[in-house]
Amino acid sequence: MKERGEEPTYASIVANNPNALINPATGAVVTKKRVYAIMSGLCFDDPDDPEDTWSNRASLTKQALTETSKRQRLDWATYMNEKEDRSSRWYFDNLVWTDTCNSILPRTRKRHLEMTMARKGSRGWSSEKSKMDDKILRGKKEALKQKGV
Repeated sequence: MKERGEEPTYASIVANNPNALINPATGAVVTKKRVYAIMSGLCFDDPDDPEDTWSNRASLTKQALTETSKRQRLDWATYMNEKEDRSSRWYFDNLVWTDTCNSILPRTRKRHLEMTMARKGSRGWSSEKSKMDDKILRGKKEALKQKGV
């Protein structure tokens, strides 16, 4: 799930693996505590270092950027660098500044994942060596408020 950019939560794990989480003795889904014990004992980020298992640790305050956002930022910066020298006044006068405060519903899977990352609290599942990976960092809070495209 993390490789697809999804946050592994108890609800998402149960939804994606309903048969795997059934307790054969009771026929009911195993508890959140048991799922998290399995995650902390058997899950890891680096296949070359399986000893560096996940723990539910505090997230860094940095925000994750999606691959699309990175590409768009680079394209825009390249385009703007090719233009004639522009002053900071030109940017202030010609760029549109917005502050939208509308809650939205995701219409695409991509938007849903961005919103899930934005809702991610101050803690998440990761190994020590991968704590700066974009899949572990929080998403942008603006994803919950901007108009979807």
